[in-house]
Amino acid sequence: MNREEWLNHIISPEWDDGDSTIPHKYRKDKAFMLIVLSHYGFLLDLVPRELRNDKELVTAAVSNYARALKYASPRLRGDYDVVYAAVKSNGSALQYASESLKANKSIVHTAVSHTGTSILWASQDLQNNKDIFMSAINPTYKGSAYIFSLILPKFMNKAHILKLVAINPAILVYLTEEFKNDVDIVLVAVKTHGLCIKYAGQKARQNWDIAVAACISTPDAIEYVDDTLLRNPNFLLELVNTHNVVAWDCLEYLTKEIVCRFILRSPKNNHNILHYIPYELLYDIDVICTALTKFGIYGCHYFDETVFRNPELIKKILHLELPECSRHEFYNKIQLVKILIDMPLPPAILDILIMLL
Repeated sequence: MNREEWLNHIISPEWDDGDSTIPHKYRKDKAFMLIVLSHYGFLLDLVPRELRNDKELVTAAVSNYARALKYASPRLRGDYDVVYAAVKSNGSALQYASESLKANKSIVHTAVSHTGTSILWASQDLQNNKDIFMSAINPTYKGSAYIFSLILPKFMNKAHILKLVAINPAILVYLTEEFKNDVDIVLVAVKTHGLCIKYAGQKARQNWDIAVAACISTPDAIEYVDDTLLRNPNFLLELVNTHNVVAWDCLEYLTKEIVCRFILRSPKNNHNILHYIPYELLYDIDVICTALTKFGIYGCHYFDETVFRNPELIKKILHLELPECSRHEFYNKIQLVKILIDMPLPPAILDILIMLL
């Protein structure tokens, strides 16, 4: 292929951008590579050393692929315009800038505003700069809490931490015990993501407001609530009655009354929650009738068949108002009875069923 054909081939949508088989004679051609690097900046490592010192060529590359700054000459890694073009595109390119530009507030501010973690490559003075730090944790940042934890100790005051946990609540795990037990800080964290209560201090996990807020945000957070609250029926009733939170992981702590309320408040098609009912309540007539009222015939399969040998239970079941429209109620009762008839029941109970049918 001639020069023009090569160029058209490389910039065409069909070209494999992982293919670096550009003829060496064209790699030395500035005009040729200027067009190529405008599309594929990462190919800067293919050009000869002298062209990596060309400001126009390198600017085109880093504008398309910021980390191509890695392949620029030392002179251009210290050039304000080139580095600004790179960090504006991707703040992580700051790691390849010269030491002098890593200490340039404008460059660093641009970098951390785009990529918060790039603060790690800023000079020590700018890492300690509160304006730079707060720019790094702006709400668009979605990076690692661990990386910021390396810098966080320099800003260990409540005002900064409140702003930080509102953006990234997982930072809670890296705080001191004092802040892990601070009600205001932990509340902000769990309202953003309830499961962060597992990072809170013991005193905070015993706090009623924090525990309720965590469970409202993420019902599964109840797993990390302190046992003193879980064993308090008033706490569980508040979750169910006031906030409509159904957290089945805490069923082992529940009384029959609360279990029945949980069943009634759970989604209609979520009958698998019956797996979590405490063993002793699987034989309770009120619990069984509540489950059947909520889930109809699907509720039968979660209870031991021996419970249906109780004539009192059979009578109650066949007079339940099942969760279907009225024209299907009788059919569903028949289906219930068919399930019971298939079980090895005493003749006296079968007689009751026949009469009721």
